[in-house]
Formats: sequence, structure tokens, C-alpha cells
Amino acid sequence: MFPRCAAVLVLAGVSLGCAAPTLRALRDEPPFLTLPANGVALDVLDCPERAQLEQALVEGLPDTGRYEVITCPQGAQCQAPAWLRAVVVERTISPRVDIPNKLTAQAILDSATEVTVVTRVDITGFDGYGQQLFARTYTGTKHGNSLKTDKDTLILQSLRYAVGALVRELKPRQLRLELRLETGGVLDEGVERALGGDLAGAKASLEAVTAQQPTLASAWYDLGVVHEVSGDDVKAMDCYRRAVALHDKWLYLEAVKQLESRLGVARK
Repeated sequence: MFPRCAAVLVLAGVSLGCAAPTLRALRDEPPFLTLPANGVALDVLDCPERAQLEQALVEGLPDTGRYEVITCPQGAQCQAPAWLRAVVVERTISPRVDIPNKLTAQAILDSATEVTVVTRVDITGFDGYGQQLFARTYTGTKHGNSLKTDKDTLILQSLRYAVGALVRELKPRQLRLELRLETGGVLDEGVERALGGDLAGAKASLEAVTAQQPTLASAWYDLGVVHEVSGDDVKAMDCYRRAVALHDKWLYLEAVKQLESRLGVARK
């Protein structure tokens, strides 16, 4: 598993006394999907596009920056530390229906030979003990001219797009955050520290405020912002919900909604 890294503050926002400051941060996040080892064996099930799908996987996995395809000895049971089972479950090649801008003979011919290739691929990840880790379906689409490019090549290109979606989910991610802060009075010390990149100091200052004034919704909200930028979404959600319970301000409600939405995506 990739550990969640500390937040990297890239821009603090506007100064106090003007418009509401915005805390902007770039946070390193683990990938959506992980496999237990760097070496991955492939089990591409029988289908008409089997060779092209295997080629797309062999080419694509190294782009994750971590995983590479390992070859199992033929005729022997392969004790690979991780597996990917893949199969094309649907492939369609359909003509494009665009009307050419110029109704010349060449334009009409080009339009008539334009096709759209769509492939859907089921990919399942397993550990070395055969335990299923994930099961996903990916779709790749490629537009091309069947007179200029043979259909096998178009299918391969559409499969590369489908496998590319898997590769993105196996890569570590960077999350960009832009979160508005509340200011004024007892909040200003914590806000100034946050805008200056001192997240630990901001957290300590705002925790002191919430301890002294537990009904101050804006302090709970700002503390939630600092937790979210720091990478602790659970504590951030708790703070945002406390703020909403004290004041149903749109800013607080939106913070809860956006974090719930992001966490929901991460759990898929």
C-alpha cells in the first residue's frame, strides 16, 4: 500500500483584512487500486482480441511507475505474487454519422469510412493466494478511418485507452484543494499560521479556540479545513459536521457535501 504523504502547501491565499482567504494545497494521495507486489502476472482470457489486450497490458503497466509484467514458465504452475485477469466483454465497430462540412466526393468517402471502435474490458486483481482485490470494467473508444488504419490497429488503440484508465487508478495521485477560511477575532492567529504553511501551529491554535468556545461554528469549520489539508479527512469531517450542527451556513454545508462526495469516490 502507498502511505498517505503529508500535505504540500503550494499557495497560502490572500491576506487577512481583504477578501476571505483561501487555503490552497497539493496533497499526495494513495492510488485508488493497489496490488501486493511489483511483479504482476497476466491471465488474459480467451476472446477475439486476446493478443491485443495482452499487448496493451504489457505496454501499460510499466506506466504506473511501480508495476511490471512478469512471465510465468510455460507448463508450470505460476506462483506469482499478484495477478491481473482480463477479458474483452464487448467490442463494437460502428460507422460515424457525422455529415461532412464539404460535400465533395473525397469528404463523403472519408465520412463513410470513418468508424468508432468501443471496447469494454473486465479486469480483476488478485493476490498470490487467489484472493480477489478488485474487479473493474474499463471502456476505451477510438475514432479512425477504416481505409487508412486497419481495424485490428483501431481495436488495439481503443484497448490502450481502456488499460490507460486502469493505469491511472494504479498510480499515486495528487489532490488539489482550495478551501476558504473564516476569519476574525480569535480565529486570526490560526488562520495566519495556516496561510503561512504552519499547519501544526494552526491546528494547535484552533483546537485551543474550540476548547474555550465550543459553540463557535467558524472555529470548528477552520479546524476542519486544516485537518483536510493535512490529510486527516476523518477529523475534518467531524469538525465540519460540528460546524453545521451549530450553524447551517452554506459554506459549512458545502464543505461536508464535497468531502462526502470525494470520500465516496475513494471507496469505490
